[in-house]
Amino acid sequence: MLMEERMMLMARGTASGYSGALTAPTFALASPVASGQTALAANTYYVNVTTDAGISVNGFGESILGTEASTAVASGDVLTVTVSTAVAGALGYNIYVGTATGAANLKYQGTVKGTGAFTIQGATATG
Repeated sequence: MLMEERMMLMARGTASGYSGALTAPTFALASPVASGQTALAANTYYVNVTTDAGISVNGFGESILGTEASTAVASGDVLTVTVSTAVAGALGYNIYVGTATGAANLKYQGTVKGTGAFTIQGATATG
């Protein structure tokens, strides 16, 4: 089987051979006070994070959605998503946020390269 075929079947491959599908990462949420940032509207925000293999910009090489998490954000606060444990083979983590539960309500917010925190601010997190 060609490497390209393995990548298509399992959404993951490398120049040295097949290395398996990526797992979804674990992450934590926090809602700190906006300091020098544009605050979010008070609401409950639903978050999901996927692992990115960096194969393409259209989602090829991205893990399935993991477990959705939510947190209530008070007026004047922002939302911080932290990926603290790396997934083997990951180049980054895609952050999806919405104001209603379910994958169909989530909107792409950005990518964390490596592990670390991603802050969501302003009126961007709508679902």
